[in-house]
Amino acid sequence: TCAYDGRTSLMRPAAALEYDLRMRKRYAMRAKLDAAGDDDDAWAETTKKLGKKANMLVNQLSASQAQVANVSKRTLAMLDQLAKIKDNDTYYHFELDAIANHIVKQGALLRRKVACMFYVADYAVLLCQRHPKLTEHLLGEFYAVCPLTVPRFITAPAPRDHGGAASGGADGERSDDERLMLALGFRAKKDGGMETKEEYFGRQAGVVALFGAFMCAAAAPGRAHPYGVAHAWEYVARVVNFRPPSSTTLLCLNAVLQVAGHALHTAYPSAMRKLMAYIATAWMQLLDDEPAMERLSLYVQRFFAAVKANRTIEPPDGLLYQ
Repeated sequence: TCAYDGRTSLMRPAAALEYDLRMRKRYAMRAKLDAAGDDDDAWAETTKKLGKKANMLVNQLSASQAQVANVSKRTLAMLDQLAKIKDNDTYYHFELDAIANHIVKQGALLRRKVACMFYVADYAVLLCQRHPKLTEHLLGEFYAVCPLTVPRFITAPAPRDHGGAASGGADGERSDDERLMLALGFRAKKDGGMETKEEYFGRQAGVVALFGAFMCAAAAPGRAHPYGVAHAWEYVARVVNFRPPSSTTLLCLNAVLQVAGHALHTAYPSAMRKLMAYIATAWMQLLDDEPAMERLSLYVQRFFAAVKANRTIEPPDGLLYQ
């Protein structure tokens, strides 16, 4: 079963509506930012510098608590300065959007290095704690890049003429399958084709893993988490409740459990045991023989071995604050 078989992906209309509104809000904000720069050389020059600054800062992160703190300090100083500009928050929101964009890009880049997800997640949490508006930009960016971060049904939109390079040309020229693939987050190539399922699954798994790491990275001492473990539990429960299970939901479950399983087991020990028992005895039986099933099966075995030993499943590598 591939991601777009049956013309559906995930589920939960209420959550989907909430996130759809959030995404539309983000794109309305982006449109406002773009319009602000029309025929304005000073805007273009300043935002170019701000975009490069955001990219440089995120790329300087490394798997070191000291380096995360150092880069966070410099990023916060820049955001604090932009937030102080009176009567014009456009540059501030532009930089929040640029930082969110570069953070989410790390998910795809680090998809084979799950241990590295947490230094990016810790950075994101530290910034969102001081600048809560970044959380909205970040959630919108996660959804824009990876629709699988929202458990919901996804159907092919009606044909529209986008005309831009991002859609590979006029949307009306695409088949129903291709339009659905675009809605699911497949990337259109410059030659008009689409990325392969293997490329898509690898990239989306990385973004879902980073999403899970963001929700489960521990907040800095004395500060509330901007989007904590309760949201990770809600996400996992909704993915498992999707019918019928598919390779897409298996991808989501594998990705989020690898980074969030320990935090979920710690926060909800009894509920997590029941959920994992259901996955092992019922949910996995509904799936065809998928290559990724072995990975989930091994995780289930490790989980119940930990329960038998009266402990939580081991935390993933890379947690900086514990």
